[in-house]
Amino acid sequence: MASRINKNLLKQETLKAQTEAIRKEAYSFAREVLEEKKQIYLNEIENHPVSIELKNGAEGENISRTLNGEGNLFSFIGFNQGDDPVGEVIGYIKTNTNLKETSSKGGVFRFQVLTPNLDELKSITPMPFEGGNSWLKGVEKGISGFSNYLYGLIFPRSRSGRAIQTENRIRRGNYKPVKYFSFLYNKFIESFK
Repeated sequence: MASRINKNLLKQETLKAQTEAIRKEAYSFAREVLEEKKQIYLNEIENHPVSIELKNGAEGENISRTLNGEGNLFSFIGFNQGDDPVGEVIGYIKTNTNLKETSSKGGVFRFQVLTPNLDELKSITPMPFEGGNSWLKGVEKGISGFSNYLYGLIFPRSRSGRAIQTENRIRRGNYKPVKYFSFLYNKFIESFK
C-alpha cells in the first residue's frame, strides 16, 4: 500500500533545511570577515606607538611623545619588571570578541560583533599605584604625577627598576594625552558598517 506524501509538509521541511544550510553559510562567512577585521584591529593595537613603548619596558624610549621624551610610559605608569600590559589587553580582546546572530528573516541574516570597549577593559587595566583608575583610559585622558617623575639609571625600590616619583616637583609640564584604544576601537566598529 502506497502512502500519501503531504506536499505542504515536504515543502516546509525542504525550505527549513535550505534556510538552515544558508544560515550556516552566512555565519561562516560573517565569522571569516570578523576574524580578518579582528586581526587587523589587534595588529593596529600592537603596532601603535603607545603599545610599542609599553612592550619595550622600562628601557624603552618615549616614542608616544606623551612625556616630552623623558623616560617612558612603562616606568611612568609604574608597571613591574616583566609585566605585559598590552599582551593582557590583546589577549582579552581575542578571547572576548565574538559574533552573535541577532535576527533572520526572509533569507536575510544579521549578526552583531561583540567586543570589549574601554569601560569593560577598565577592570583588567588598573593603574599599579591607583586603585580604580585604568592606565588604558589614563593614556588618553591624562595621568597625574609627571612633574614628580624621575627617570634614571637604576632605582632598586622602583617597580620598573628605572623610575620613581619624588616628593618634590622636579619639572614643569604635564603628561600629554594621546589617542589610543578608543580611536582604534571606534575604527574597528566602524569597519562593519
